[in-house]
Amino acid sequence: MADPLSIAASVIAVTISAIQSTQSLCETVKRFKDRDRALHGLQNELEDLALILGSLAEVTSAETSSSE
Repeated sequence: MADPLSIAASVIAVTISAIQSTQSLCETVKRFKDRDRALHGLQNELEDLALILGSLAEVTSAETSSSE
């Protein structure tokens, strides 16, 4: 029969390992969520930049056409 103290130590070791793994997984999931949020913000800013550059190109084209 196994020693109760060694069984308890094994259970504690497995529990600590499970807690550390769970914390690591939670941190990884949080980083993915933060990354998604950052990428979404970047995408919005790039779309805004594309609109601004498109407007600038139209104005430049109109000014070039009127000066000719």
